[in-house]
Amino acid sequence: MKTLKFAVGAGTSAMYVGLGFVPSKVRLMHAKDAGGSEAAMHLDWNRALARHSVYAEGVLTIANGTRSGLTEAAGVARYFGGDLITTAAAHYVVPIEHPALEKTYAVDMRSSSGGTGTITRWTLQTAGNETGKFDYGVDTSYVGVGSEVVVIPDSGGMARVYSIVALANDGNADDEVTLNGPCPSGRVQRISYKYDFANLPAGYRMPAGIVINDTTYFNVASDLFSIEAE
Repeated sequence: MKTLKFAVGAGTSAMYVGLGFVPSKVRLMHAKDAGGSEAAMHLDWNRALARHSVYAEGVLTIANGTRSGLTEAAGVARYFGGDLITTAAAHYVVPIEHPALEKTYAVDMRSSSGGTGTITRWTLQTAGNETGKFDYGVDTSYVGVGSEVVVIPDSGGMARVYSIVALANDGNADDEVTLNGPCPSGRVQRISYKYDFANLPAGYRMPAGIVINDTTYFNVASDLFSIEAE
């Protein structure tokens, strides 16, 4: 199996990620903007590296290209699941498609109750900056940097998928939304939750996946990163 997901760090202690399978290869890549020192940072782990104590939990490559081995409890390791969740927490997350989450997170967020109305329109205002606005404010508890937006352009053609890369306020005033491209004005068909994982509720057992023991580079509170596993 393979997966590519967008995540947010929990920080302070290990983060257990229930992918639904135990991977043989993992890459974490930081998603800070170009001005952030972690922008080009990535962590690679695989079963072969795990056979050497110096690289037991992967190889870290930082922005200037320096590489270093991550020893036990310092990077990424396999996680075989089975923990019973007694209190939902950011340190135990599963994909939003999990049966316990799908009706809350894996849904269209255009009409989420924390917004100002059901979003139906995207208006491109400054093409050079890739900015514009929605016709109503988004629910910022669920929609933000990382949310995917599906738009059918007024000019015709197929639906286009863009991602929110910056959001000011709730997105319904001029140039408050920045997408990852100059998306033409059009009808909004769907807006997704901003991450691909959410906290597993109490009463469920964690699926297998990985544990991110690092709390310095990726698993940092509010830091965004991608997880590629196979």
